[in-house]
Formats: sequence, C-alpha cells, structure tokens
Amino acid sequence: MSRDQEDLRTEQLRFQSLAGDVSRRLHTSEARYRLLAENASDLVWVRDMNMAGIYTSPSVEKIRGFSVEEALAQTADEMMTPASVEFTRKVLAEELAIERREQKDLSRSRAIELELKCKDGSTVWVETNMRFLRDADGKPVAILGISRDISKRKRIEEKLRQSEEKYRLFAENASDVIWVRDMD
Repeated sequence: MSRDQEDLRTEQLRFQSLAGDVSRRLHTSEARYRLLAENASDLVWVRDMNMAGIYTSPSVEKIRGFSVEEALAQTADEMMTPASVEFTRKVLAEELAIERREQKDLSRSRAIELELKCKDGSTVWVETNMRFLRDADGKPVAILGISRDISKRKRIEEKLRQSEEKYRLFAENASDVIWVRDMD
C-alpha cells in the first residue's frame, strides 16, 4: 500500500470514527429530548405562524383527552374556547407589532391564561408560556408553547371571588353597623 493510500485510509477511519461519535451523541440527545417531552406533565407544543400544528407532546392526551395526531390536526377554533381564540389572536397581533420595531428582545416570552376544549366536551384552564422560534435571520417561523393545567387554581379563585362577593353584598345591605377590629 502506498503512502497516499495509507493516508487516505487513515482519513477514512478518522471520518468514520467522527461520524460514529456524532451519531452516538445525536442519538443520546434525541433520547434525552424524547424522555423529557414524553414524560412531562406540562403540554409542550409548536405551531407555525398560521397556528397549524407542528408538534405536541403526549401529555395532550392526559390534559385534553385528544391523541397527539388529533391535537395536531385541530385549528385554533377547535382547540380553544371562542374567548381564548380571540385573546390569542390579540396577543399574537401585539407580538407581531413588537416584531416590526427596530429594537426588540428576540428571546422574550409571553405568559397567558387560556381555556382549552377537551375531547369529552369539558374545558381546562392552562397557563401558557409562549415564545417565537426563529430562523437564522431572527425572523419568527413558529411558536413554542408550554402549557400547564391551572384548572384547580381557577376553581379556588372563583370560590374566593364568590365568597368576597357574598361578604360585600352582606356588608352593603346590612341594617346593623359592621366593623372590623385589629386585635394588635
């Protein structure tokens, strides 16, 4: 074997070793990502700029009752209550207006509360943190969201609101004098 052939063979072996190493690291990275996405209780999703589904984590089944495939095929109107659809469109319009500014934070995120439709006809409240996914030029190409079920918190807030309303009505309509005294 000539010196050139040995050098070529050595380079081929180095390339194969490097390719194998990159492949192993990629496989490990994909496995970690899959582990997180498939076992998270929060709903992780990606939608394109027209709100078409690109990705949704398997937790969509636990939170909303839909399979991943069903959830990806849903439009915004099928996914959210009318009030949440309207609110989402307003927020998206605000964020796109920020995008037209010269100075903007490209890594900003936005937290909002939305009411999502479930397969059984019920709804679930979620707190959603969203941000744009961007191309190499910094232009938004998709929306990444992480949604957490806050239905229990919303029920507690509603009970508190109702209790405060009862107390207020009682105090406003009482014919007796009512006062609160601080014991300190």
